[in-house]
Amino acid sequence: GVISGVVGSLKEINKDTIRLLSLFDKEIKPIIKKDAKILDLGFGPLARFSIEFAKRGYRVTGIDISKTILKCAKKYIDKANVKVRLLKGDITEIDKIREKFDLVFCYATFYHIPPHLTGISLIKINNILNKDGRLFVEFGTITKKSLKDYIRTPFYLGGHYIKRLFGKGFHVNVSRFTSREIEEMVEKAGFEIEKKIGKSIFLLTKKNNKKAFCELLKINRR
Repeated sequence: GVISGVVGSLKEINKDTIRLLSLFDKEIKPIIKKDAKILDLGFGPLARFSIEFAKRGYRVTGIDISKTILKCAKKYIDKANVKVRLLKGDITEIDKIREKFDLVFCYATFYHIPPHLTGISLIKINNILNKDGRLFVEFGTITKKSLKDYIRTPFYLGGHYIKRLFGKGFHVNVSRFTSREIEEMVEKAGFEIEKKIGKSIFLLTKKNNKKAFCELLKINRR
């Protein structure tokens, strides 16, 4: 991915985009309003999902922490001739938006949040969702590695290390959780797992906002 300074090929990115949009059309489109308000958290330099959501008629807001990414994404959005509102912001401070959404889409982003901030981030996402709103999120999961992983990892880390030596890369956090840890985080944040898609993608439904609010109060009092 772009975030680690080791950029995936356009072919891989396009393949991944098609796969995710297929999942979206199958799992999400039938259960949200035609003009639903969608928040794309960490939309990335291509704004690939924000653009596709806007093409489907949804009201889209995108948030990313990098000014450079915002500038790059705007070019692609203008080229696609769609309407997407872009905001610069941190996922841990999204409650400052003062707006409610029907769906929060968070793909290839959430697992870069340090473990000690994941719980509060989920709670804040809960608080900006409308009643019965949903969160489509990819978690970093602890799973048994395949042969492909063992072959690919040294090349990935080696390339990233070389980039950093020349000042073109930077440290990236990758948080991974067990299934039980994910279930506990989700419950404490006032969500319910509606569906698990594959090994790491979850569709969460907002259920207990009171519980999430109480957890947020506890954290703010520390």
